[in-house]
Amino acid sequence: MQVAVIPPAGSGTRLRPFTRNIAKPLLPILNKPIVQYVVEEAVAAGLTEIVFVLGPDRAVLDHFITG
Repeated sequence: MQVAVIPPAGSGTRLRPFTRNIAKPLLPILNKPIVQYVVEEAVAAGLTEIVFVLGPDRAVLDHFITG
């Protein structure tokens, strides 16, 4: 079993004002959120499980559940 641990936690204060309305891992690069690129690369590398270390904000989790 191959596992990736992705810690997208943090409030993103250095990226203000962009992170006032959107979570830091969900900031878009081109047309996808940053965290989406990370997950796609992990899957392409053959990892079978991905674990996110998240804070109280559910935005990243909601992105992949409803995505």
